[in-house]
Amino acid sequence: MHQSTKTTLLLSLILWASAPDALGDEVSFTQDFPLQVTPWLAAVDLPPFNPALGVLLETRITMEAHLEGFTAVENLSFAPPFMVICGGAEVSLQLVETATFDPAPGVAPVVASDLPCAFVESFDGAVDWQGDSATTLPFNDDAMVTSSTNYGVGFPNLVTGGQLTVHTLEHGALFSPAAVIPQLLQHRTSASITVTYVFDTTPNFTDLGFALAGITGLPRLEGIGSLVAGEPVTFIIENARERAPMYFILGPVQINAPFKGGVLVPEFMPTGLAVLFETNSMGELLLVATWPNGLPPGFNLYFQCWIEDFAGPEGYSATNALRGTTPP
Repeated sequence: MHQSTKTTLLLSLILWASAPDALGDEVSFTQDFPLQVTPWLAAVDLPPFNPALGVLLETRITMEAHLEGFTAVENLSFAPPFMVICGGAEVSLQLVETATFDPAPGVAPVVASDLPCAFVESFDGAVDWQGDSATTLPFNDDAMVTSSTNYGVGFPNLVTGGQLTVHTLEHGALFSPAAVIPQLLQHRTSASITVTYVFDTTPNFTDLGFALAGITGLPRLEGIGSLVAGEPVTFIIENARERAPMYFILGPVQINAPFKGGVLVPEFMPTGLAVLFETNSMGELLLVATWPNGLPPGFNLYFQCWIEDFAGPEGYSATNALRGTTPP
């Protein structure tokens, strides 16, 4: 690699932010579930990502829940109490294949809950949940939560088209004197689930593998860009050790050399270079460069990151390697 090209790449690599922003195009699918008495189960049938669209960068699942219901209570004490009723419903995704409905990995549940409260008079002599010693407390709440994972790692069933199940779990508790009893605790819950796929429509990078596991598992390197001279190119590093020194290595020669218990793919001496950065508190980094001029069509550059990581075989973990090829 010419020294001018190395200098251009070195100077154009810029740390943008502490966490990667969403990049690429998006496509979303939504399934709604009507209001019904909890608990209930319902099958989710959302389509998998279509690889013809491009390279999958991120999968997001957004779950929304609406709760409504009521509890009728009767005071059996001759002292007027103050009552607080806690009611809620949890909507979570469960794996259909498991007999115990294990939670889908990486998908946070959404919980809708309400805390109505009231005074009632002392016992009126009749356990009928009517009159001055009884009352009805309504529940009503809306909630939403979004879970996100890159490269489909956390949501394998959705990405591959497998079904999941919505499981609503009823929560209810009565905070009041023991002499106060509930007659009926009824919850009705509706839900909505949206899966969003973020993808790159112009993939010019080839994933060569060779990641080396560290404390968080296998670090990940993704490249996005047209690889046209003068155009921006973005590198996303994720699932690395947090706040760790990291060497971003690039070069035009693929050597696949044994190194620190793994495989070093790019040759960075003397033809390439290695740039030292530090991952953020989430083990992520976003780097942006301008693709250099003067590279002929079909020219290959190889990229890989090595992270100082005490959980690695020899004190390092590594991302997968990428091959970027300039277009015709």
